[in-house]
Amino acid sequence: MNTERIKEIIDKIPINILLLGYLLYLGYDYYMFESDVSSQKVAKAKALEAAKASNAKLEKRAKELSEFVRSLETKKVEIRNLAQNLQGMKATLSESTDDAAFIKIMYTEAKKAGLTVLALRPGASVAKEYYVEKSFVLSFGGVFAQVYSFLDRISNVAQIVRVENFAMKPSTVVGGKFVVLEGEMELKTYKYQKSKADSLGQMDAPARVNDPKSPGGPGKPLLKVGGIQ
Repeated sequence: MNTERIKEIIDKIPINILLLGYLLYLGYDYYMFESDVSSQKVAKAKALEAAKASNAKLEKRAKELSEFVRSLETKKVEIRNLAQNLQGMKATLSESTDDAAFIKIMYTEAKKAGLTVLALRPGASVAKEYYVEKSFVLSFGGVFAQVYSFLDRISNVAQIVRVENFAMKPSTVVGGKFVVLEGEMELKTYKYQKSKADSLGQMDAPARVNDPKSPGGPGKPLLKVGGIQ
């Protein structure tokens, strides 16, 4: 079929039919562009959605990483503080106990207070997480003022001493000028015990302790802990 023949056929078709056919063609082409899986628009839209989803995941991971880093820095500061506190506590607790030396200190303080020591014997040792608790049983005699003076004196010794299980009774007739008391008290002292906490902050704490500009520089205790009464 030649071109002239095709032209004659087209000329015989009403213009409305031709227009309708052209509109149908345009509609079909638009439908294929919008909906067909092979169209460029659909492919670009899918690629865009995939990129958005990937960006959302990356943003979420970046936020989680930022939160983790912030939390890690907070934990590092906490560990440094714990390491400093630990160093300060270690300064108040000896890593070894000398029963004879402790007994001598108690005898000396009792003598200065005028209190008579009837007996002072070591008791049990109890291991805790960070320290060992050592007890001594002191049997004594003296007036109330001497007992009070002794308790006041041992509250100020360099070593931590705790008084527990205190009991006393009069050994002379009540109503006299001075009432002599006899009794017992349990004295507890403490020895530092190394633990896993000693390894915390070792990368940071030593540098801060040896730094002259730091609050706990050389020769300066990081934390002062008073004696326990």
